[in-house]
Amino acid sequence: MKDRIVLKGIKLRGRIGVTEEEKHHDQLYVVGIAIEADLKPVAVSDELKDTIDYSMVMKFAQDLMDEMQCELLEKYADELAKAILETHRLADSVRVSIEKPDAPIAGEFESVGVEIEYRRHG
Repeated sequence: MKDRIVLKGIKLRGRIGVTEEEKHHDQLYVVGIAIEADLKPVAVSDELKDTIDYSMVMKFAQDLMDEMQCELLEKYADELAKAILETHRLADSVRVSIEKPDAPIAGEFESVGVEIEYRRHG
C-alpha cells in the first residue's frame, strides 16, 4: 500500500450548481482529498519542507471554491485534483471527492457527489 496524506470532511461554502438559486446562494460542500506520495523520507527528516503541507492543500480547496464559477461538481473536483498534482511534485496521485448534502433534488439522501482520481504519468 502506498503512503497517503488524507484530508477528510473539509466543509466549504460555495455556489456550484445548475439552478439560479444554486448560483446565487452559498451551499455546503464536503470535500475529501487523498494524496499518494512516498512519505518515508519525511518520516526520517521530520521536516515540513520534505512533504506536502496540509494547510496549503486546504487553502487550494478553499480558494478554488471561492473562485470557481461552474455548474457541476465534476468540474470543481477536476480542477482541484489537477492543481494539486501540478503544484506538488511529491504527489504520485490524488483522489478528490466532493459531496453536496443539500442538493436540490427530490428524495431522501445523505448527500450526492462525485469522486475522481488522477495519477501522474511517467
